[in-house]
Amino acid sequence: MKILWIKSDFLYPADTGGKIRSYNILKQLSAVHEVSYLCLTEEEPSGEALDYLRSFCSKVECIPFNPDKKFSLRFYLSLVKNLFSEYPYVINKYRDHRLEKRINDFIDSKGIDIILCDFLEMAANCIDIDVPKVLFQHNVEAEIWRRHYEVSRSLLKKAYLKMEYRKFYSYERRACSAFDDVLVVSESDGRLLENEYSVRHTTLIPTGVDVDYFKPDAGKMKPENIVFVGSMDWIPNQDAAEYFVKDIYPGIKSRRPDARFYIVGRRPPEHIRILGERDNSITITGTVDDIRPYVDGARVYVVPIRIGGGTRIKIYEALAQKKAVVSTTVGAEGLPLTDGKHIIIKDEPNDFAEAVLELMENENSALKLGDSGHNYVAENYSWEKVAGKFSDALEDVLKVIHGPTAVVDNMGESR
Repeated sequence: MKILWIKSDFLYPADTGGKIRSYNILKQLSAVHEVSYLCLTEEEPSGEALDYLRSFCSKVECIPFNPDKKFSLRFYLSLVKNLFSEYPYVINKYRDHRLEKRINDFIDSKGIDIILCDFLEMAANCIDIDVPKVLFQHNVEAEIWRRHYEVSRSLLKKAYLKMEYRKFYSYERRACSAFDDVLVVSESDGRLLENEYSVRHTTLIPTGVDVDYFKPDAGKMKPENIVFVGSMDWIPNQDAAEYFVKDIYPGIKSRRPDARFYIVGRRPPEHIRILGERDNSITITGTVDDIRPYVDGARVYVVPIRIGGGTRIKIYEALAQKKAVVSTTVGAEGLPLTDGKHIIIKDEPNDFAEAVLELMENENSALKLGDSGHNYVAENYSWEKVAGKFSDALEDVLKVIHGPTAVVDNMGESR
């Protein structure tokens, strides 16, 4: 197959959960098919990064993109202006006629068999293009906004978030239905899209993990250390960090005053950085070259997510490192993990704190939980297996549209 993969940013280095998932699938896919990568870029990629992606992609093209900087005057003016639009702000932000023109150029040159649209925000650029196309939904975006407004305590913010949720719901329903297939990362996302959004067809693409890269090093583990990993420029992760610090961590420290909490992730805003300034037992790392030492050093890995969607790829990475994981239901949503066997799931702050304390104080329980989770993901969720399911889904779309002999490999032989 000749695949055109479109995304709202440059994929390498893979420093977010969504990028990690896309990067690993794309790399595996490129070993079998001819994949062209087309994206918008806020910052020009380094020559080294471009060369690396071009080492396995057939083509790599980047279109410079200069959105309003967050929290600037222009950003707030854009938010106000967008109040009168039928589209959510994020969707309007990534609508770009230059990208749409390049997609059509690929089609006119007969250089593609199928378009892979990575994330919902790019859908507006190809929603009306009449070629086989598939949408890769890492989350049900409207659900994130619904949960966000439900937990917000500010009446003004709550009203704005609810309005954006309604816009997202309307747009997501319409956009998903315009694609030949929607790839989802959890069964619950698939059911939601099919039952409530009237999407005709979804295909489950499970989350994967590189177990060779995320190898455990138990010798670095300290019983007092707790870690949370996630991109801190993503609102659900910001909410999770603040929720843990304000509602859960005090209960832990009351019994374990030696406890230390590490928030590991890029671009923490001021309201996250200030958490570490107010409590010297909390470390806000910002961007790090390698998350593995922070994970290895922790007895407990926490996922206090309340407003996310999709699946947490970071949970599989933590399990690959044999970490004992405590998560909310939302944090572990969509992952086929058994509570009490592979992971501990608690939703009430006091219950969450008690689960963390039990693992901090009982090394055998922590090690047993970590071993069980590690064995499960290592046996079932390699990226090679995940990419195989992804490839099958794309081929199935072409078979439905063009017939069973339509899919050919790069040698021109029927597959």
